Amino acid sequence: MDDFSNYIVGAYATSPTLINWDPAKETDFMLGLRQRLGTIRGLELPFWGNGIHPYDAKLFLSLLNPDWEYVLTCLPGNMQSIAKNKHFGLASDDEGGRREALNFYKNACESINIVNQYFGSRRVFAVAIATSPALNVDGVSSSMTALEASLLTLASFDWSGAKLVIEHCDSGRLTEKVAKGFLSIEEELMCISNLSNRHGVDVGMTINWGRSVIEVRDEIGANQHILKALHVGALCGLMFSGTSSADSIYGQWSDLHLPIAEEPEIDHFEKSSLMTASHMKSCLIDSNFKDLDYLGVKLLSMPIESSSLERRIGVNFDALRVLNRIIEEL
Repeated sequence: MDDFSNYIVGAYATSPTLINWDPAKETDFMLGLRQRLGTIRGLELPFWGNGIHPYDAKLFLSLLNPDWEYVLTCLPGNMQSIAKNKHFGLASDDEGGRREALNFYKNACESINIVNQYFGSRRVFAVAIATSPALNVDGVSSSMTALEASLLTLASFDWSGAKLVIEHCDSGRLTEKVAKGFLSIEEELMCISNLSNRHGVDVGMTINWGRSVIEVRDEIGANQHILKALHVGALCGLMFSGTSSADSIYGQWSDLHLPIAEEPEIDHFEKSSLMTASHMKSCLIDSNFKDLDYLGVKLLSMPIESSSLERRIGVNFDALRVLNRIIEEL
């Protein structure tokens, strides 16, 4: 079996139940994932806003590998909340929207305790948070002041040892053509530095390859953001998630986690993806990847509801094989 023990996998994005819940399909997917990718370090778990799982927490926990470690990503629930309240977010200047976000993250904190209690040890080591709301929406405003206040509150919660990590998304400061449209990376990093220098609060940053490329509209965007985060000592995670400049089934400059581009000796890829092995390699070099808290992939298999189980697992497996090959070369 291939050794993928260095990697975190955002496998929920390839699940057949991403849109419509089906316990039998989820069971087949997770068992297949554990058989094919059993050596991974662990998974990125999605937090949707209420409890550790929106449908069946007992089944969900039973399907997890007790030997794995986990990153809890709050982006999925964050986006659902924005759809209901445009002011929702930690960086919101609307006090009601900011309080709603703080309550959301309080629930995320409680969900971490559920996972840890289930396994009898601290299994969740990082929590990915977002700097919403979206700035391209009429009447919405956000600021560093609001974000810093929110992060100070979050730091007072008991996260059971899990580190708070801002996952940078494309910014709404630069253009109206955005996928997420949150704060700029400069604002996020300034908040991280201020919290450290003024309050001794440690918050990190993770870079999602595709989201940084979407913002800059160029593959070099991921490298630029990696170096900015590294410069202030905040970089702690790197997730490889693709995007494309072409108008394909995944959309153009979309945040739909395209699989890796076509590479030798892999079966599952997306021809239009900009995420090539050479671009991944340059980011690994720039990031000083051996010093990161975590490294991994988050991919989606289109069509979402009709992809085969083989492809859903295969896009993850093949991307990790390419990552292994690149790292062996470095």
